[in-house]
Amino acid sequence: MKKYFILLAVALVVGFTACNKDQDDDEPNKPATDVTTSIAGVYTGEIKLAESVVAQDVAITLTREDDTQMTISMNETIEVPLMGQLPLDVQCENALVTLSGQTYTVSGETAVALDLGTGLTDYNVDIIGTVENDAADFAITITMGVAPITVQFTGTKNITEP
Repeated sequence: MKKYFILLAVALVVGFTACNKDQDDDEPNKPATDVTTSIAGVYTGEIKLAESVVAQDVAITLTREDDTQMTISMNETIEVPLMGQLPLDVQCENALVTLSGQTYTVSGETAVALDLGTGLTDYNVDIIGTVENDAADFAITITMGVAPITVQFTGTKNITEP
């Protein structure tokens, strides 16, 4: 009888040990919630307007705010046909970042003050883009009345060696 009691006690100890949920790897397949750290940085590339390159060596900076939001920054002047120079001093805070597979999607909206000959006016700016394998592709749309202007940024992340 004593043997059966010891076997039962051992079985219970093994059973309860196997069901312990306080282990460090209790959810090994749980996806990471920080989707901004790996894509934060400076991306350098070109801006196109209607398939024509209007600016090269343009920099867009993605700055981590928290696990799911970034600030998108750009301070460039581009040449727009029939309009002349268009200064793009964009600071889009709280841009949302999502991850699907290996593609990060970044989207946000802000306002930019531009002087198009009639004094400073705030215009809406929508930014949506993707980052994958250190390559960025963003559409930046500035709504100016009934004629929005969309410029396309394509670039790669500047990698600095330690």
